[in-house]
Amino acid sequence: MTNQEISKLRNNAIQALNNKEIKEAFDSIHALITQSEEWYYQDKLTELEETYKHMLSYLSQGVTDPMQKKIYNDLCTSTYELCENIWLKTATKTYTRYYFERRRNIHLANIPDYHIIYQRLRWFATQLELKKESEAQGQAMDLLPEMRTHERVADELFNKLWLSDRITSDELEVLKSFANDTSIYYTDKCLATSALTLSLLTYFDEDKIDLLFDFAENANPMIRIRAFVGILLTIYTYQHRIELYPSVMNRLASYAESPTFIKDFRSIMLKFILSRDTEKISKQLQEEIIPEMMKTSADLKKKFNIQDLNPETLSEEMNPEWEEELAKSKWAEKFQELNDLQSEGADVLLSSFSSLKNMPFFSTFSNWFLPFTEEFSEVANADSNMKGISKLMVINFMLCDSDRYSFWFTIKSMSQSNKEVVEKFSLGDLNPEQDNEGVLPEQKKVDFMIARYLQNLYRFYKLHPRHLDFKDIFNQSLDFYNQPVLAPYISDVESLTLFAESFFKKKYYEDALHLFQKLVQLDATNETIYQKIGYCYQMLGKIDEALKAYQHAELLNPDSKWTLRKLAGCYKQLKQPENALQYYRKLESISPNNLNNQINIGHCYLELKNYQEALTCYFKVEFLDQKSTKSWRAIAWCSFLTKKYEQAQRYYTKIIQETNATSQDFLNAGHTEWALHDMKKAIELYLKSVRADNSSIDKFIDAFRKDIPELISAGVNADEIPIILDQIRYKLEE
Repeated sequence: MTNQEISKLRNNAIQALNNKEIKEAFDSIHALITQSEEWYYQDKLTELEETYKHMLSYLSQGVTDPMQKKIYNDLCTSTYELCENIWLKTATKTYTRYYFERRRNIHLANIPDYHIIYQRLRWFATQLELKKESEAQGQAMDLLPEMRTHERVADELFNKLWLSDRITSDELEVLKSFANDTSIYYTDKCLATSALTLSLLTYFDEDKIDLLFDFAENANPMIRIRAFVGILLTIYTYQHRIELYPSVMNRLASYAESPTFIKDFRSIMLKFILSRDTEKISKQLQEEIIPEMMKTSADLKKKFNIQDLNPETLSEEMNPEWEEELAKSKWAEKFQELNDLQSEGADVLLSSFSSLKNMPFFSTFSNWFLPFTEEFSEVANADSNMKGISKLMVINFMLCDSDRYSFWFTIKSMSQSNKEVVEKFSLGDLNPEQDNEGVLPEQKKVDFMIARYLQNLYRFYKLHPRHLDFKDIFNQSLDFYNQPVLAPYISDVESLTLFAESFFKKKYYEDALHLFQKLVQLDATNETIYQKIGYCYQMLGKIDEALKAYQHAELLNPDSKWTLRKLAGCYKQLKQPENALQYYRKLESISPNNLNNQINIGHCYLELKNYQEALTCYFKVEFLDQKSTKSWRAIAWCSFLTKKYEQAQRYYTKIIQETNATSQDFLNAGHTEWALHDMKKAIELYLKSVRADNSSIDKFIDAFRKDIPELISAGVNADEIPIILDQIRYKLEE
């Protein structure tokens, strides 16, 4: 049996259970047992099926059983677990995915039990405290051998939690003691929460998520947020079954009462929204900003001879011309956008560090999740120049832990002189949004921790050499606000507004629309929400739906110019110029001399073939702003359509001489000359139309043919049209 067939049977069973189709699930599990030859599980399946048949029999006979719901829920959870146990055992034998390779290759039996690991980590924490006390008294204490042993033990804990089967009740008791022991070094608990998260994302274990709740109640925010992220991802992954576990529901309800719950939840959700932009930001850096920076740098060197400048002889004041040139450059604006994104917590550094994940440090799997610490053996054993860098890495909030290690090891490999240069550049100054004393507010610090941890996860799911073997959480919608278990905690107006506005700002209109629709149910008198619903629909190309939303907004505020413009625009898109005209006229009554509105009124009359009224509007625009050229094209074309060819000719001449004339301008000017019987001039202009805007003869012919009815109306002989087109083709070959 192939791995693909095993996965299909497992997925069929899980989907059937999600849909409450218990018999279908039993059939798929039976096939899974048969195909995998895991006959050990057949008795358990038979027992579950018999229990279900008895329950159905009682139900069909009208027997009322007060325990029926509990029996049914227990049956479902047992069936889920049976299915996953069979799959896990079979997959471990044959799957080539990294997780199952590790299960085969790491002999879990050789890893000490949790009690021994706990005692060893506790002993190290004691030694670390002794070291700090000794150093405070001016006495050095070498813990390097202990640090290396500690790292090995912490890695064993990570692998045991990640790769082992469901934990036993005895193991759970030990691990709960570990989770609640305040003496344990924080990095060990951070690694444990990440290992539990990865394990839970592979298969569900009620006791492991219970452990995550213990870690989530830790006073250290770094541990707390890692655990909370794991809890949210687990509930999201198993949203169809999580309510079957009362213990999980009770712990969630209890944890939700903590003072940090809502703030942390909102921040995690917002940071997941921001993570959607990471690939786009990286692409923008590589394809736009960096090339533009290189070009700008070369231009500045050429213009100001920067390479000849001696930094030591320069005064503190920079040449204002340089600042002018930089301000004019395209990348300066883009760079500011990225800077603003980074201040929000967006990941703008992925592309910078993506090539630095192949160093030996990252060959240890658990190191992808290790917080940066000066107590890591290689960091602690570095030379004096690296000590300052290490301290700066610890306090820096711009880099996630994974990138800190990449950066640290990169600097370590530099020459001594380069290390000294880097040390002088205080990375601590790069921490944004500090208060006057240089200390981040506590909630802002937590927000940065959340952003950095999600960036750690992002690097793992995108950059680990075997990342394709893991189901990428960042390719999922992660719409926690839509999940029945989680939604009640973030369905208040403030939370939904935060998420909706974030999606809206990032132009994820479908997600924003869904949230605005939730919000409008909570506040049906909010004009702005209806406006944004309409805008989302419009951006999604659903113009009829946008129109309805804008009409709601109009009822709430009939004089909103923005809403009236959008209503008019929707009617234009729906090819209903008479309705669009009504709204543009309403706008005119509010702002009589608005040029854009006058142009739009003219366009409506043009579509309605009321060319004289259209001309009146366009001339009004020209009169109100005599320096503007925006009405010239409309006046010229309307003049042509109303057979005022000399007037059209004057305006096309002005367009060609005084503006950046387009292929369409030359085409229309050619039509005008033909109507005036100047065939030679018409052909000259047609040739210019072909050659303008990187056009081609095919594009020209297509545009020309659309205008044939207007040409015939202007008195052009239809029989001459194909002849003139051939003449143009010959001219192009000369």
